[in-house]
Amino acid sequence: MPARSAPVSLGELWQLALPEGTRVAAGAAGLERGVTWVASLGATFPLFGTIEPGYLAFVDLEVAQRIDARITFPYLARELLRAGVAGLVLSQAPGADDIALAESLELPLLILPPGADLATCERNVLRSLIDHEGQLARRELEAREILQAAWGRGDVDGLAQRLAVLARSQVRIRDARGSHVAAADPPAPSQDEAVPPGRDLTVPIRLAGRTLGELSLSAPRAGRTLAGIYARQAAELYAAELLQRHVRRETEERLGAELMEELLDPASAAGPLLSRLAHQGYAPSEERHQVAVALTGTLPLNRRQNAPSADVLEVARSLERAASRDGAATLQGRYRGAVVCLLALEGDTLAERVRYWLSVALPTQTDAGRCHVGVSRIAEGDLAGLRVAVQQALDALEVGHRAGSPSSPYHYGELGLYRLLATMQGQAEVSRFVEETLGPLLRYDSEHHTELIPSLAVYLQEHGNASRAAQELFIHRNTLAYRLDRIRELLGVDVNDPEARLALHLALKLHALRPS
Repeated sequence: MPARSAPVSLGELWQLALPEGTRVAAGAAGLERGVTWVASLGATFPLFGTIEPGYLAFVDLEVAQRIDARITFPYLARELLRAGVAGLVLSQAPGADDIALAESLELPLLILPPGADLATCERNVLRSLIDHEGQLARRELEAREILQAAWGRGDVDGLAQRLAVLARSQVRIRDARGSHVAAADPPAPSQDEAVPPGRDLTVPIRLAGRTLGELSLSAPRAGRTLAGIYARQAAELYAAELLQRHVRRETEERLGAELMEELLDPASAAGPLLSRLAHQGYAPSEERHQVAVALTGTLPLNRRQNAPSADVLEVARSLERAASRDGAATLQGRYRGAVVCLLALEGDTLAERVRYWLSVALPTQTDAGRCHVGVSRIAEGDLAGLRVAVQQALDALEVGHRAGSPSSPYHYGELGLYRLLATMQGQAEVSRFVEETLGPLLRYDSEHHTELIPSLAVYLQEHGNASRAAQELFIHRNTLAYRLDRIRELLGVDVNDPEARLALHLALKLHALRPS
């Protein structure tokens, strides 16, 4: 007699108890029927003994024919359906006409894979009916082992592909922002396989109380229990991997920040530093040239800056991917809110390749402000050259930005006089020179909200051509003439005197490099 008051659906038994490869040949819409017990063909009449509604019948058609040649599939199908069976399991497929009959009668017809033992399958179904919860627990363990093996072979794409096969469903994995992570489609059903109707099933990918994404599939309504087991196990495996990645990323960020600090400290011992670089897969070599690229979303750089934005990290990853495709060695570190990418390549093409890699990583870089980029000169392949390259990339960020360059990437080698002036920052004499040369103008602009400093800068930039300077400033020439008179009065100098103009030029550039 039945073991459960709440029967297990035929679809669940199809997925839980019957062997992999069992196909639904007809009556897929009836897989939601409850199964209360099993009935198998006997060797004498009555062929099935006692049979009640809800039973699942197991039949070997060849055995039935040997018992009585009059027992045909149409006869069995109609008699079993009259008795109210939930479905019929056959050890071998009947003819196409018989399958069409079963479909017309809405009789679920399941065909076992070749070599499957009918008696064993019957016992497995009975075991699932008697101990359904235990069977589910065993399937949980089996599902985890199967998916773990798939995960080890193919990362998240392999996980999605194996899940699609197990759940007989299209699988989609997305992150917390809804962006695609992985997807897979199930094998196409054979022409003689009936496809059960599906319904979307979504499982959240959670970690430490946070939802990091979701896994969705379209599971057959009758097989949602097993599909849910597979989906939950896959989501847990992926969440565990995300945790490991998070820990690795935090460790790499900390080590990368420490590495950059150590690299920029001239007192750092070369031996341990070279060992750390080699351990992370980046060993300076005389055979290679190297360059440093610094990226940030916020300037100026400072120690209290938050971690780089997602945009900056994506640009850094794209840059490393482009360089790696060309065979370059790469290493990523952090310094005061910036991501620093070290790139090394043999031969004399590094300067050209760096510009190409940046064009790949920054396809629309004029969406300005999202990512500032500083690029060093090409450096020798030793540790000293690497130190210089990193400092140049960071200087290019700061100097290019403060000098008012139109947009990044800021190439250190193209900053001209600003490179020299940048090395003078922080010296007391520099501040004294700026104050003595421009101090009265700076204070006047601050107190009266005027624009004498910008007007002077444009006038000198246009080599003293008042008409062009006025056009650049979008003011009338008489307005500029008034401002120049005011500048002469405040500074006590003739702005057309060559010596005075040189001093003013230098002071304006040094002032532009000052921290805001």
